[in-house]
Amino acid sequence: MVSGYGKGYLKGFLVAVLVTTLLATPGCSPKAPAEEPGGNEGPEVSITVYFSKTQDGAAEMVPVTRRVTLEEDSAEARLEAAVAALLEGPTGDEKAQGLSSEAEDAAGLISVSISRPYAVLDFSSRLQQMGGSARVSGFLGQLAHTASEIGGVKGVVLKVEGQVMGGDDMPFTGEGVLFESLHRPLDAQWLKTLGPSDILDLFIVVVPDTGLMWELMGPASRMAYKEPGGIDWTAYAEGLGSWRGYKMIEETVEGDRAWVTITGDQTLEGMFEPAARYTAHMVRVDGVWRWDFPAPTEEVSSGDEIVPFTLTPEGARFHTVTEVQGLPNFMASAWLDDNRLLGLSGTSPFVFDASTGQFSSLGVEAWWLKASKDGSQVLFGNGQGLHVVASAGGQPRLLVAKGEAQIGGGLLSPSNKQLLYWYEHEWDNECFIYDMALGDSVPLDTSLDHYFLTAPSGWMDEDHIVFTTRASRRKDGTQEYNFGYRGDILLVNVKTGKKRLLTGAGDDTFYEALAVLKDGRIAMVTRKDKDVSLGVLDLDGKVTTLAGSSGASFYVCSRGDAWAQLTSKGRRDLNEQVSISLSSGGQAPVPWAEAVVGDAFSGILWSPLGERLAVSVHTSVPAGDGSYQAQYSTFVLDER
Repeated sequence: MVSGYGKGYLKGFLVAVLVTTLLATPGCSPKAPAEEPGGNEGPEVSITVYFSKTQDGAAEMVPVTRRVTLEEDSAEARLEAAVAALLEGPTGDEKAQGLSSEAEDAAGLISVSISRPYAVLDFSSRLQQMGGSARVSGFLGQLAHTASEIGGVKGVVLKVEGQVMGGDDMPFTGEGVLFESLHRPLDAQWLKTLGPSDILDLFIVVVPDTGLMWELMGPASRMAYKEPGGIDWTAYAEGLGSWRGYKMIEETVEGDRAWVTITGDQTLEGMFEPAARYTAHMVRVDGVWRWDFPAPTEEVSSGDEIVPFTLTPEGARFHTVTEVQGLPNFMASAWLDDNRLLGLSGTSPFVFDASTGQFSSLGVEAWWLKASKDGSQVLFGNGQGLHVVASAGGQPRLLVAKGEAQIGGGLLSPSNKQLLYWYEHEWDNECFIYDMALGDSVPLDTSLDHYFLTAPSGWMDEDHIVFTTRASRRKDGTQEYNFGYRGDILLVNVKTGKKRLLTGAGDDTFYEALAVLKDGRIAMVTRKDKDVSLGVLDLDGKVTTLAGSSGASFYVCSRGDAWAQLTSKGRRDLNEQVSISLSSGGQAPVPWAEAVVGDAFSGILWSPLGERLAVSVHTSVPAGDGSYQAQYSTFVLDER
């Protein structure tokens, strides 16, 4: 039984449903009911549902197999069928064997969706009338166990009539149970049945519970953190733990080591990153896969120096490099003009003057920053809401107070007279246009039939905004549950509301807008499988390709006359060794620099005239005692 379910004790980010699982063994598993012959067309599949059985005063979870016919076989369809079976309850024969469903006749199921690694289940209001701590505990356990049998699902977000349950403002049932999501307990026998991708899903779900994270960590990360209390859970909560709706694109297993790569549109550390990509290193210990840092290599030891950023001989012909000194953990965000560089040190925004080497504080707390196009204003978000402050300093102005939904970000129009801001929801963003003079907001409809995950890229002019959007169905009309089947670039007129797709991608091709260039064209990348290319798009839909490479990342100067390509050269301890090529003035790219990147890379940032560049790098460096420490470095590069 779960201690505290009846008393409202279970507060926190994630709550494991602590019930004992009785694993099915040959000869003792309850028999599935016989199927009646029917006329439903579609694939017949097996699903697993967990019912409860009380034995010696303790509730045990018993898996039961059902054969069901689906209209189409998808993860969401299987999940919906499994939850429906849970609500229907066990058969008469199963009840005679002592099985029960605490969910039987508890409520109606309104909707089912999957945003990997979570199942999102919405029930009718009758669910809130469920009473008794034992029944509530059993229901949550059955739900978490049943959902975890679906591929890509390791946690549950529970809703009632669209409202997320378990928060301080919305306790679950009259028992007052508090949680944000549910997951199955980390039973060793169950964990041994999971592959590397499954364990990565589970690790993301248990963040930021440091005790559970520790259980799923391998030896290198345990050596670095020493104990669960040494884990910086806030960094994980804003980073890996915030991944949602991603797609697993590669799993490579070599003996007891594996690498899992995931990708998807994400908001990480308060900033939206289209088609973000992450590769997890996994190790198998005692039969269980675990998330881990790569083991220290012979290349780097505590006595070797890691240089975060260095110019190649070719790059040194064109630029000089100076490391920014005097402010710890400063990471650049944008150039305000050709001398002033905006950035964050922790949650404190500063402006660095490259001509004098001096810093000035904006005197506010910020979780993220976005400079206006002319550099005169700085938009920022924090726990109070969305604000703006002059880049020269002064009194900040609160524009939009924090509400129930999370403010995902904002973009000032070219004249600074309008502001686009958006709230993050599960499958899309809800956009608004804020009038800076009047101080009021109007909704901006960005919806298109059969498209979702629509995210802003930038203002084209005072009347138009560019978005990247994903198709929720294939060209032939079939549909599954996450990530999308192709990506297109959308132009929205904020005055008339007219929407126009500028591209028409085929299935498995993803166009993503990087930036709006000064000449009105759009810098964009095209992704198909591992191949990535950089190009520019005009308003007639014509794409001019500039470069392409497998797995590369690209950065573009807003003037459109320079771009950079980042390519991984492999792992170096906890970091990625990255090669940077630079193209300027239409010339072929040259090998320009090398970087050693840990969790974050900011840049390449060009100043308005292009005479200066900035790069910020996070690097994990050996501390000398077998652990690692974070090093944040920012570099300013001047043309020779």
